[in-house]
Amino acid sequence: MNWILLAEIIYLIIIIAVLLRVIYDTQSVTKTLAYLLLVIFLPFIGIFIYFSFGINYRKNSTVRKLLRIKSRKSWC
Repeated sequence: MNWILLAEIIYLIIIIAVLLRVIYDTQSVTKTLAYLLLVIFLPFIGIFIYFSFGINYRKNSTVRKLLRIKSRKSWC
């Protein structure tokens, strides 16, 4: 199999996966559109910027902690 074709297929799969993640996770329409355009026109830089600044990791960890606390209380 041609290595260039394989690399292009992997590249497209990664880009599509990131685009779906942006659409799924981002709440604001303007932020979603901005990140989508960034990932489409500057793929590697856009992916790096989205995963660095676009995801609120503190919020996600706080939600997980709250869910753990609630599940522990339900056991009591």
